[in-house]
Amino acid sequence: MMKKKIIRNRPSQPILHEQLNLKKMTNRKLVRYIEAYDKKTEELVYKEQLPRNINIEQLKSVFYVENNDPEMIYMYDILSEHADYLMQFTKQKIDFKKYDYFLGCYEDS
Repeated sequence: MMKKKIIRNRPSQPILHEQLNLKKMTNRKLVRYIEAYDKKTEELVYKEQLPRNINIEQLKSVFYVENNDPEMIYMYDILSEHADYLMQFTKQKIDFKKYDYFLGCYEDS
C-alpha cells in the first residue's frame, strides 16, 4: 500500500496530497511568499513576497522538490537548511524559536 503524503497548507490544517488541485498553472502568474506563523497561536505574523523573477529551478533544488510539483505550487516547510538561501530575499530576520515558516505559492490576481 502506498503511503499518503501530507502537505501542510497551514500549521493546523494538513491536507492530503490527493486532495490538491493538480491542474497545470503554466499560463497563470504565480507569486511566492515566505509566511511566518506564531508557534504558540498559529496565527500568521507576516507574509513577504519573493521576487517575481526568482530562479524557480534553483528554488526547487534548495527545497528538493519532487517531480509531481513541477511549478512548485505546494506549500513547503522552511527549515534552517533553507534559511541561508532565503535570507537574501527577506527583510525580516528568520527566528525559528518563535515562528514556523512556510513557502507558499498563490495565483497573482
